Amino acid sequence: MGIHKKPLFVPSPKGQMNIRKRVFVTGASSELLLQVLSKVDKNEFEIIGLTRSQHPSCKGSISWVRGDIQEPESYKHIIEGCSIIIHAAAVTHTKNEAQYFKTNVDGTRKLIQSIPKGVNPRFVFISSRVAGENSGAYGVSKLMAEQEVQQHGNWLIIRPSEIFGGSKNEGIEKMILSGIKGGIQLVPVGLKSKMFPIHLSDSAEVIYKSVFVDEEKNCVIQLNGKKGYSFKELLLLIQNVAGSKMFIVPIPKWTLQLVAFAAKIIPIDIGFVPDQVNRLYAEKEHGVGIKNCIELQDYIRQKTATMNT
Repeated sequence: MGIHKKPLFVPSPKGQMNIRKRVFVTGASSELLLQVLSKVDKNEFEIIGLTRSQHPSCKGSISWVRGDIQEPESYKHIIEGCSIIIHAAAVTHTKNEAQYFKTNVDGTRKLIQSIPKGVNPRFVFISSRVAGENSGAYGVSKLMAEQEVQQHGNWLIIRPSEIFGGSKNEGIEKMILSGIKGGIQLVPVGLKSKMFPIHLSDSAEVIYKSVFVDEEKNCVIQLNGKKGYSFKELLLLIQNVAGSKMFIVPIPKWTLQLVAFAAKIIPIDIGFVPDQVNRLYAEKEHGVGIKNCIELQDYIRQKTATMNT
């Protein structure tokens, strides 16, 4: 059964609809997108987010239309008057690899196909640094989605690297918190590419300027910090800054492959999905990094002080 019954969209007050540029956003409730959208001049832009929830928890100055990326009829009436589409919704971790392609590829294709002929909004796609042919099902799905986006003719692709500074205890943020606490730290070895961490607020600022100020198009932006770290190098930095005591245990690829196999056959969630090994060991691109960004060591120092308070 489809989720769409009646749009939860209330148009702008009379007189504003023709003045403000309309921006349609998927994945607008993520921390990254909320920070980006908080910078936008609401007198110039009208922000409309797609949500599957009947009562979105994130409101603010965002209007919401209830629908599903897989059901264009639930949002097509909004697309018609858009100047910008920002597509950030995606499946990032699932044991069902077909879901990556259904949502990340087919969903992106349907969103693009919903754009009426004669209308040419800028299509901004929030991809990932792991997008690539050898990056597991998720990375392949993001690469295929990028290829769909590039067929639009007026596009911008942004590939964020590892983001720290968010409220969720996951990814590199989880590694930082664990390193500050110390103890045994498991480290994958033999990786082809280093991490290039970037703070959440710096990521949001770059995306905001690229989309709403510089109006960049038909290019791929590698969004990452200035310095690269292996897992061990990052843990040693944390240990040095936080003064924590840790015991670093190297984990070879074959061990992680066994964990991935177990994750695939065990019916319960073990906090690891099968394609994460290929995603982890794939070779990844990175850019030069942004200037005047929040330094990782400064963030670790601040986080350490907060945790010890």
